[in-house]
Amino acid sequence: MFYQLQQDIPKDQLIKVLYWIALHPTDGDDKAVGELWALRFSNDPVDLEQTRERAAIYGVKLLGRLLGKLPHGAS
Repeated sequence: MFYQLQQDIPKDQLIKVLYWIALHPTDGDDKAVGELWALRFSNDPVDLEQTRERAAIYGVKLLGRLLGKLPHGAS
């Protein structure tokens, strides 16, 4: 998924998006949660708080990779 984001979004814009996600996990529209099936997650009910926490963590992680602060294979 990270590779696809890098292909589709200019680097300077992607940095801003990931930074915003990392710092504002409680902002945004909850409607997107209904689209998680597209990522092949389970169809179980979604815990919105946990989903937002994970989004913030992934935002930081991907931003670190994009800026060269984390290796691309780091967990």
